[in-house]
Amino acid sequence: MTWEILVVLLLLAAATVSYMLELASVDLITLMLLVGLVLTGVLGPEEAFSGFANEIIIVLCSIFVLSGALARTGVMDRLAVWIAKNSGSSELRALAILTAVSTVTSAFLSNTTTTAVLIPTVMALCRKTGLSPGRLLMPVAFASLLGGTCTLIGTSTNLAASGMVAKLGQAPFSMFEFTALGSLIAVLGLGYLLLAAGRLLPDTRTTGEIEDFGLLHYMTELQVGEDCPWAGRSMSELELSDSGINVAQIIRAGKRMRAYSNSRIRAGDKLIVTAEPADVVRMQEIPGLSVLSDGAAPDLDDAEIRVLEAVIPPDSIFADRTLKQLDLRRRHRVSVLAVYQRGGRLAAHVRNVRMRVGDVLLLQGRLASLEP
Repeated sequence: MTWEILVVLLLLAAATVSYMLELASVDLITLMLLVGLVLTGVLGPEEAFSGFANEIIIVLCSIFVLSGALARTGVMDRLAVWIAKNSGSSELRALAILTAVSTVTSAFLSNTTTTAVLIPTVMALCRKTGLSPGRLLMPVAFASLLGGTCTLIGTSTNLAASGMVAKLGQAPFSMFEFTALGSLIAVLGLGYLLLAAGRLLPDTRTTGEIEDFGLLHYMTELQVGEDCPWAGRSMSELELSDSGINVAQIIRAGKRMRAYSNSRIRAGDKLIVTAEPADVVRMQEIPGLSVLSDGAAPDLDDAEIRVLEAVIPPDSIFADRTLKQLDLRRRHRVSVLAVYQRGGRLAAHVRNVRMRVGDVLLLQGRLASLEP
């Protein structure tokens, strides 16, 4: 074994461990691996970076740009809304529409983007209809793989094969050269998914995600005013736990304190609480109690005010930003009443908590502001 092979194996092992432990983002780890090969002399600079000029890489980058544009301009959101409206409560019909849309879309966009956009739609549909997410999510992901076989840009594998053929002196594949065979495979695959999903996949309506979403306990921040009936009373006197409201922390004069049954609430206190959506809305009606999740109490004097839940999807501009930075009330006239983060991580100030992919926000605003 030469020293170059040993260096490559060691760098690959280090990269694999970094991927598993998520020490950094995948692209950063990969770039560091490439830099490591250059610094150790295994590859020269020209060899190491020649791949970035490859036409396959350029095409893939263009596909990702197109996918991002469709997602950020709202095209994919509109598609998701249409799916939710037309799926109904029939599991077979919902599965047929979702897998068909996933297959067609992934023929021209990346499989990852297609699946990521459809996941919130599937979860919202399951919440409204009571369908099992376990029987819809996996078929949607498989359908995106089937769609990728239908065109040249449907998957990076087809592009790589086309580039290899060109290097061997043969004519590269055309855009729709795979379509006939790929469509046949996709139709057969979709047929199998429709027939087998209900029999082979588990029903998770009682123990899976749908129960979690039905019993979401949001995290929000409350300000206790002078005229609040909670002021001067203890937790046990208010019986908040019996009402489904859990006070996790009390912030008094800038100091964080644990909340116990004998803890007495004072005017000026800020409370970090978790509660269900209905309880969050109900607390806004208590005199002297203000919801401060986005730094401003919402206006409840408008008949068109609505409350809804929104999920932060992958590649969202909300991810890794705080509510304070997003400033949704000023920019979009929407108030964030509460936040749900899986794992229940709490913070002193909810508006300073960094949003993560999969977080759910409880939003309030006028209908026009809440429309996708």
